[in-house]
Amino acid sequence: MRYFMPIIIIFILFNSVFPGVLISEISISGKNDFIELYNPSSNDIDLNGWSLQLAKRDGVVINTSYRFNLYGLIPAYGFYLITRSDADMFITGIADKISSSF
Repeated sequence: MRYFMPIIIIFILFNSVFPGVLISEISISGKNDFIELYNPSSNDIDLNGWSLQLAKRDGVVINTSYRFNLYGLIPAYGFYLITRSDADMFITGIADKISSSF
């Protein structure tokens, strides 16, 4: 148990210092590409008005065709899945946002 305690403490500290949405997983493997977002907070996060964009470290947007306008909620400790419109049904069936510009 002592090996797990620092991880739990770090997660709690991270959650209280950076209470926002995290990119938890990206898969760029062809047809079934997806981006998964995670809400590490104890509150739902409203994504209306948010967007996900490809940008440089300084915040300058690289290519506006890779902009995903987001909508809906990510529940507390929940996930939000963005995928391609031509992805297999097993991914599009659980996706929160389906995009043709992926």
